[in-house]
Amino acid sequence: MSDRIRIGELHLEHRTVEVTAEPAGTTSTAWLERTYPAPHLALGYVTELDSPASRLCLYRAEWSPELRQGFKVALTLVWVDALASGLIQPREANSALIPIGEAQIDGATVDFVWTSLSDHIQVRFRHLDPNVIGHVVFGDRQSPALVANSHHAAWAEETDHQRAIISTATEFWRERREVVRALFPQE
Repeated sequence: MSDRIRIGELHLEHRTVEVTAEPAGTTSTAWLERTYPAPHLALGYVTELDSPASRLCLYRAEWSPELRQGFKVALTLVWVDALASGLIQPREANSALIPIGEAQIDGATVDFVWTSLSDHIQVRFRHLDPNVIGHVVFGDRQSPALVANSHHAAWAEETDHQRAIISTATEFWRERREVVRALFPQE
């Protein structure tokens, strides 16, 4: 049985959608269930509600981009109200995904998120689903490389876009390393 609690309700066109979440703060995900019209139906979930790059994942429904974006905005307000009222706790600070910056690339807002477990930068569109453009990996390479996701490979691999993504990610990655070294100096 799930430990999720009801944090709100949204009205979307002809639907009533119940929003649930885990109260303990281990995730920033909300689950969605249509409660009207009958029968009840699990619609999907929204991840990363504590960041500007939340992602709506639907099990069946195909919604227009405008409807998806409007729903994510309304759901973010439900999430913020639930945090403010104490229904749910904020996600723990030691999360594996840590937002570290944003940039405008060819008119699109792109978020850069440090993936601490594998030490690479996830690159995401802020206002587009699917939002993950790809990953900038560092590791043992001579220079960083962009590994693009198939949905956005053509856009990401355009020379100007790729150069902007890699240089911005590298700058954020170096800044993050300097902060980590300052907080935890080597002895």
